[in-house]
Parts: sequence; C-alpha cells; structure tokens
Amino acid sequence: MSSSVARRIRRMPEERKAALRKIASYLPRGYCLPCGTFHESAPIKPKVIGEEMLTEEQALAWATQLDDAAIAQRAITEADEAACRADVIYSIARHAYESKRGSENTAALFNAEVDSRRARDHLAELQRLERDKFARARGWRVSSRNIYTAQLLAGTLSRGGYRDDCAIEHRESFVGWRDDSPRTPQACRYPKAILSHTHDTWESCVHSAEKCGLSVERLPYSWYWPGGCIAALFTRRGE
Repeated sequence: MSSSVARRIRRMPEERKAALRKIASYLPRGYCLPCGTFHESAPIKPKVIGEEMLTEEQALAWATQLDDAAIAQRAITEADEAACRADVIYSIARHAYESKRGSENTAALFNAEVDSRRARDHLAELQRLERDKFARARGWRVSSRNIYTAQLLAGTLSRGGYRDDCAIEHRESFVGWRDDSPRTPQACRYPKAILSHTHDTWESCVHSAEKCGLSVERLPYSWYWPGGCIAALFTRRGE
C-alpha cells in the first residue's frame, strides 16, 4: 500500500472506515475498494463486476443499503425461525394424534396446523414484500414466468431457449422496459435479471458469470434463506 493511500486511510472518519470495511466483506476475492483501501494486491473493481468504478460515495450508499437490509434480514430470519418452530409443534401434534385419536389431540392438531400455516404465510409475505421492493428500486417488475440465462443474454423471452449457462438455485426473475418502449405493463416484458439464492460460494458465482458472459452482483442477503444462502444477481453486461 502506498504511503499516500495509507495517509488517506488514517485521516478517514471512523464511521467511513467502518462503512468501507462492511463493503469489503461483500467483495469477491481478488477485488477491492477504491484506492486499495483494505486490500493491497488486488486491482480496483466495483461491487458489480464490470468497468465502472465504485466511488467512495457509492460505497457509503451501499453501506446504508446494507443497514436497511439488515433490518429486513432480521425480520425474515425471525419469521423463518417461528415457522420452523410451528412446523415442529405441528409434527409433534400430528404424531400424538396418530398415536392416540381423541378430541384433545384433534384440537391440538388443528391448532398446530393453523399456527404452522399462518407462520409460513407470514414468512412468504415478508419475502414477497422484500422481492417487490427490490424490483421497484431497480425499475423492474417481478416476472410471472422463469427467465433462463440464455434468454437473459438474448434480451428477449422469445429467443435463447430454456437453458441455463450458469448454475441457478431458487430462481427469481425480473423483467423491465427497453429504453424506447412506452412505460406500460404490456411493454414490461424484457428479461433484465435472474436472482439466484444459492448455497454455493460467491467466488463460484463470479466464475460462473464470467464463463457465460454475464455480470453478477452480490446482494446484501438472501431473503429466501438469510442464514443458508447468498443472493447472486445475474444481469447482462453493460446494464
């Protein structure tokens, strides 16, 4: 690290250092923040693998997004844990009912089933809200049909075929408008992104994107399973 960069880091406010460190934890191995802030040997690259530079202001804005995402992540994590507990209670009640049928066990089974369904519905609603909020922030819409990487590369749902050149897990698809198309619901039909909630490593997602000619961005967390998946967003290069 050069002495000028080291001096610049020392003069940074502590909250700025903390924000940049938070961003650094979401970058793949071999990439770093502006000026090599926390990595000495890596080239300067942004959080989106591409040509644009991640400025200090963008890094701070991204840190704010991470803070907002952390709140949503906690809510979804708590809802997921509550749903898992409700499922366990329902399984116990069902076992008790099957072992010894009776009015008491029947009532317990019914109540446990209702609680389990409500917990799962609550979790699904939180996930839907987060998915819709993400789409609105990007100027997209959630697609009602799956988009495959071949279609994403072609830029249309009518070409490319139902083929994935990248490993996609727990797919969510997003469509948007072309620059010259009217902003009507009917015109919002062009593939813009595929979100993969994957159990794989981030480095593997980067390698997969480079192999099939797409850009990839790591979102702050996976609303599908916050503790068990990472969220990798695949888009066409240059968008």
